[in-house]
Amino acid sequence: MTTNQAPIHPEVTAYLKRIGYEGNLDGSAAALAELQERHLHAVPYENLDILKRIPLSLEIP
Repeated sequence: MTTNQAPIHPEVTAYLKRIGYEGNLDGSAAALAELQERHLHAVPYENLDILKRIPLSLEIP
């Protein structure tokens, strides 16, 4: 993982490690596409509320 900008926050470094991304952090379309692909396969998302017709919310209970 390489970047020409300021140091990366530890949380970002941990996230990139979690998704297995080791490429450039240059903001290019190729880098963003790879980040999306890695995220899709590494971070599961399941919301059964949709099937129960419960409206989605981002509010913290």
